[in-house]
Order: sequence, then C-alpha cells, then structure tokens
Amino acid sequence: VSIADASVTEGDSGTVTASFDVVLSHASAATAEVDFATANGTASEPGDYTANSGRLTFAPGDLAETVSVEVKGDNRYETDEDLAVTLSSPSNALLADASGRGLIQNDDASPVVSVANAAVTEGNSGSVEAAFSLSLSHPSSQAVTVAYATSDDSALGGSDYTTVTGEVTFSAGATSRTAKVEVMGDTVSEPSERFHLDVASITNADLSDGAALGTIANDDRAASKLTVKARKRPHRIRVSGLLTPAHPGMRVKVALRKRSGGRWVLVRTKRALLGSGIDRNSDGIKESAYRTKFLRPAKTKRCRVVVTFKGDADHLRSSNRT
Repeated sequence: VSIADASVTEGDSGTVTASFDVVLSHASAATAEVDFATANGTASEPGDYTANSGRLTFAPGDLAETVSVEVKGDNRYETDEDLAVTLSSPSNALLADASGRGLIQNDDASPVVSVANAAVTEGNSGSVEAAFSLSLSHPSSQAVTVAYATSDDSALGGSDYTTVTGEVTFSAGATSRTAKVEVMGDTVSEPSERFHLDVASITNADLSDGAALGTIANDDRAASKLTVKARKRPHRIRVSGLLTPAHPGMRVKVALRKRSGGRWVLVRTKRALLGSGIDRNSDGIKESAYRTKFLRPAKTKRCRVVVTFKGDADHLRSSNRT
C-alpha cells in the first residue's frame, strides 16, 4: 500500500479539498486495511486545514481509496505550506510509501505598504504629535518591517519639528501601524509649513506610496495696522484711513469723542466700510481704505477720533486715534 502526494491552491475563503490517493500494488483476495492521520508540516491545523484521521478498507479486488483533507482559504500572504498524511498499522498488506506530502500553494500577492499624509495644528507652546498612518494592503503571515525618516520642506527639523528616523513592525496578521513626529508650538504668525516622512526600506513587503507630507497648520493671528486722519471743517469732521492688510467688505468702528468737564465724552459712533484692497506702496500687501464724517460738535475746541478694527480669525485687533 502507498500514498501519493497532493497539491491544492488555497483560495481566499471557504475550503478546498486536497485528495490523497492511497493504492494497492495489486488486487488482493482478502480485505486489506490501513490507518491514516494528518500531521502538521509548515501548515498547521486548525488555522490552515482541518485534521483528519481514520482507517481505510480495500474490499477484495479494490485497488484505490482516497483520503480527503479540507484546506482553508485566506487572503493572507504567506509562503507555500505543507502537511503530511501518514499511513500506519496495515492489515493484509505491507507499507511501501507511508507518507504523502500535501502542498498548499499560496495565491495571495505580496502585501503592499503605503503611508498617508498627516496634518496637525501647531499650538502655542510645548509639542503635539503628527501621526502618520502606515498600512498593508492585506495581512501577511510574516512580520513586515518598515524603516522611515523625516526630511525638511518649508518646516525645519529642530525648530518646527523633531527630526525622526525609526521603524515600525507589522506583526503577522496586522495591517496598520503609526509613525509619530513631534511638532513644536510657537506664537509666530506664519504660513502653514510642511515636512516629509519617507519610507527608507521594507522587509517582506512591496512599496506602493512611500512618501507622505506632514502639514503644520498655523494657529497664530497676524498683526493688523490702522491709520487715521481727521480733518476739521466748519461744520463737519471728515475721517479717513487705511487698514493693512486689506479686509474688503468688513467694517471698522469710528468713534467721535469731545472733551467735556475734564473727560472724553462719546458723541457718536459709526461703522465705516472697508474698500477693496490696493497695494499703494508696492510692498506686496494690499490696504483697504475707509472714510466717514461727523457733524462737528458745537461749542467745543477739542475732539478725538478713535478707530478700531475688531480682527478676524487670521488677524489681531488693532486701534488708532487722533
């Protein structure tokens, strides 16, 4: 009695059957029997296949029987694996080839590594973490190691963020890991800055997207500047000025006060519309103009005009007077 080898492609799900042919060298007038049992090789049960054991019976004149082993499909990348089916304790027969090798052929591609961009708001002090997500396209039976390193763009290592070289390991079956970079806070108003996190090397996987961009969003407001001029006329006070940078469509508060009884008393407040921006001094920054007028208070020699811009999400409050 002999057992043949078998080979099967595992598939992505469910099971497939590996069939091992067990044969007699020639027909017998007596009933022949033999035990069989599966055993782990590089494949193991119950994860890769379902164990099977029993006793085969050859009726007089029969030459062949079959041992079936259910192999489990998965979408995990792994090397080809094997198991064994071993014959023992024959009756009315002798063992010729007592061990059959079952080959489970992998049909899943090598996993592919990719790294996603990350963004973080810097804060005013201390540090915050920019978290870059690294992922595998599908699980692997092997550990996958990815080495990475940061590099400068408009953000500078050591002042805007902490320069990092490191590696992450995907244990067998894992598909996600994170690389973290410390970003330093400050109170300087500046454009958003960028740096890179790039994959340097990979073990046991291929590379899809190995370049990630880290964006440091500025959360500090820039200064704004107001100028104000007031011209007295016999019956009116005309007020004009500029706001830098331009904020067309917004308004500034213009307050007229007069000196009375040793203190400044509010006469009237107006909200002057800021005009469309014009770069008047060719410095690359546009200014918005505003203007308004008041009736001149009677019987007073001293007046004061106070102009205030309340600020917005990007620029600070500013005020000026004359």
